[in-house]
Amino acid sequence: MKEALIAASGIIFFLVGMIRLSAAVRHMMDARIKELVKYAVEKPLYGLVTGIVSAIVFQSSSASTALTIGLVSAGLISFYSSLAIILGADIGTTLTVQFVIWRFTEFSPFFISIGGLLWLTCRGGWKTAGEMIFYFGLMFFGLDIIGQVAAPLKQSPSFINYFTQIKNPLFGIGVGMVVAAVVHASSIPISILAVLAQQDLVGLENAVPVILGANIGTTVTALFAGSVANISGKKTAVSHLIFKCVGVLLCLIFLPFFIEILKSLSTSVPQQIALAHFLLNLVIVGVFIFFLRPFAALMKKVLPGEDEALPLWPEILKASATISSRSALWPESRLRVR
Repeated sequence: MKEALIAASGIIFFLVGMIRLSAAVRHMMDARIKELVKYAVEKPLYGLVTGIVSAIVFQSSSASTALTIGLVSAGLISFYSSLAIILGADIGTTLTVQFVIWRFTEFSPFFISIGGLLWLTCRGGWKTAGEMIFYFGLMFFGLDIIGQVAAPLKQSPSFINYFTQIKNPLFGIGVGMVVAAVVHASSIPISILAVLAQQDLVGLENAVPVILGANIGTTVTALFAGSVANISGKKTAVSHLIFKCVGVLLCLIFLPFFIEILKSLSTSVPQQIALAHFLLNLVIVGVFIFFLRPFAALMKKVLPGEDEALPLWPEILKASATISSRSALWPESRLRVR
């Protein structure tokens, strides 16, 4: 009972750290978001990079996707421009699991101490930076607690059999979907899988279906945001779900081949889990990034309706048009000196 409470505390620390870090970054970026989106809407590649960067900064693809849906719903960007951003966000969020593999959990007390000190003693930008560093450390401190609680479970034959025996992949997908939907983030269950794998408690064959399911479950946040958005926001939310379902279906069809690729890339199960999360989202990007315009056209037929996107920055008038307008306002006869 005590171990369960400690593990629950670790999960809560992770959740609080992720939520508060995302909120702090979003507050800091509010004044700069138009400038960021200005470049994102120019080309799909720029949108992809913007999505990757935003998910890394927010440490959550759900937060980035929800923000994107908000921008679409507000008319600041078009539905088509949003597609590349959400594809990039799904790539960027895979770095959270990689941080676990790089054992950032062991350095979490350092981040908490430095961040807390800056947060409590400084002002302005340093205070904000300290707050973000503190919550970043709190995330991985929670995972470190879970790892310490899980370590003694190596001696439990029933626990090891439960997580190492090959089960129906659909069951693992269902578990991943439910957990990610409840916590509104795929990185949480996948990070926990990586921590358990570091303790030799989870096998790759059991982890991959959960990873696939978690990537579908994380779309719940976008669907919630889309439910109160306009038609363009709804299209973005549904597109996010379609992207994930197509990627998961492809990986599930070729599941044995997918697992063999992961084993050939690394001999470490925790690293294989991180790679599975990354490769799944890379497959999704590879399938859709070159067909975003026809996909957008298809979605407009499935969900008809159009919302006008507002200009993000002042439009520059052509010099000739400006001169013509001035001439109309100030005829040459009026400019002559008599």
